[in-house]
Amino acid sequence: MKTVGVVIPIYNVQDYLKECLDSVINQTYKNLQI
Repeated sequence: MKTVGVVIPIYNVQDYLKECLDSVINQTYKNLQI
């Protein structure tokens, strides 16, 4: 199984960062590198 890397730019997105991270963490594909 391959690892998928996710790069999240966080400049001026304080209001959406928690929602974004929750969305990535709750994906059904668990072999993620954030």
